[in-house]
Amino acid sequence: MAILTKRLLEKICNSVFLELGPLHSELVYGNAIEHELKKSEIDYSREKQVAIMYDGSVVGQSRLDFYAEPDMVIELKASPTNRFNGDGTRNNQRGPLKDRNQVIRYLQCLKLKKGYLVNFNVGVKAEVEIDEIFNPLLSDEIGGLI
Repeated sequence: MAILTKRLLEKICNSVFLELGPLHSELVYGNAIEHELKKSEIDYSREKQVAIMYDGSVVGQSRLDFYAEPDMVIELKASPTNRFNGDGTRNNQRGPLKDRNQVIRYLQCLKLKKGYLVNFNVGVKAEVEIDEIFNPLLSDEIGGLI
């Protein structure tokens, strides 16, 4: 089995977007990514159940889009973002806070250091946006839960 690296994830996502283009649903992009992961012989699971624990008991469940070995969380979105101003110039904003926090929650539940938020942007400038997100409880990187 091959290992999914950040570079390979970027290559797969860009290839999928180049082939499919914008305006598809998250499910369609996910199916295409799954096809590429199988083709690349990557060990992964899709729609992985994540237990939410409190005081030693499971109090809820969540489901992440992809989990790839070793310890890679991948959450997909297909929505417009605020990365571009009305004139098409790029600004420095990252993906929507609720989506970033969703990845952080998965990381915290799984006790993992980092994950990826992949957005197939369907907004003003259609492109793939890949944000590397760190677990603030396990990392010195900036980007905690807000």
